[in-house]
Amino acid sequence: MQDLETESMWAQITGEAIQGDLIGKSLTIFNNFHHSTFAEFKKQYPNGRLLKKEILGDASSHYTKYMDDSTKFGIFGRDDTFSKLGGKDLVFGIRHGDKIIAISKDYLTANKTYAFKSDSVTIVINYDEASGTIAAYETNYALDKINMNELKNNKSVGVVTAYWFAWISFFSETELIN
Repeated sequence: MQDLETESMWAQITGEAIQGDLIGKSLTIFNNFHHSTFAEFKKQYPNGRLLKKEILGDASSHYTKYMDDSTKFGIFGRDDTFSKLGGKDLVFGIRHGDKIIAISKDYLTANKTYAFKSDSVTIVINYDEASGTIAAYETNYALDKINMNELKNNKSVGVVTAYWFAWISFFSETELIN
């Protein structure tokens, strides 16, 4: 991402400026926004706006060829040397305290929920199939006492959706839940 005001370049996964006037600074993560479908986003934020690049030519998206090619990794390219997941498998990454976790989309779609301990709290990530929403929350309940309906009242935790190759490139010490 590029910030045109300061001409800074930002790493999307970490939210840190990697070039320009703000190098070394970090973006504020809004933990109360959840990953969801555009339809669900419009329900929650009726005045929300979509930023979209103009599509040139007959391509359905600027990224169609890139996303459809399972051998292309990143804008600079690299070899598929990933043993735990395919490079373009989607993961939901969470950084909380000293924990760095990536949960595969396949795992979360099949199991709907995953919980883990971080510092003195439990982090619960939940996939709501009906709305296509992925959200994570802190709770002080024991893992076997979590009430999913009450979680949305707790402090939310930022979740990053990424290709596995991109996430593991930034966070090599990631614990993978697959």
